[in-house]
Amino acid sequence: AQAALQAAVAPAALQVDVAAAEALVAPAEAAGVPEAAVAAARAALEVARQQQQQRRRRDEALAALLAAVASDPLTIDVAAVTTALRAAMQASVEHVQLAEPLKKLEKAKVHQRRANASEALRTAVLAELEMDLAAAAAAVKEAESAGVPAVEIEEAKSQMSVAETAQQHRAEALAALEKAVGVPALEVDLQAAEQAWTMAAQANVSPQELKNK
Repeated sequence: AQAALQAAVAPAALQVDVAAAEALVAPAEAAGVPEAAVAAARAALEVARQQQQQRRRRDEALAALLAAVASDPLTIDVAAVTTALRAAMQASVEHVQLAEPLKKLEKAKVHQRRANASEALRTAVLAELEMDLAAAAAAVKEAESAGVPAVEIEEAKSQMSVAETAQQHRAEALAALEKAVGVPALEVDLQAAEQAWTMAAQANVSPQELKNK
């Protein structure tokens, strides 16, 4: 019994069949194996158990990390990968095994930032007369920083230029209309007012704004 127990705990800790070895402890005690020998076997079993548990945690953490980075860079869940990476590091996964997932994570961040910046830029320059030029300029800056293709950025800048001109013409036309009709009724220059109304309509002053004049 003693020989069997000692043989069961003799391999390297990661190679010990913990369940089989544990099953030999009670028979060894019943057979009168010296207490010191049983204690030594128990200690070896505990070391094997802990190392194997650590190995399982490490393997599971690495498997979870590899699964998290397995998809396309644009669809990788960056937050989930970051969490999985932290868990893998805490589980003592070797640095060499973390290198490739780290590369994929950084690649995903770059691709997703670029895609998000591109979409935000397209959205920012959609409306001409209602375009928020400051927000559009900020979107251009982020797009340039994120590596959005130059052709997209130049197209957006072109749309911003058109929008700025249109908004300026609209403001001028509205101001001219306000000047033409913002006098007592008997003093209104009908010809000037009519021209101002025409210019306002051409500058896409809204019907509600015209109605208020």
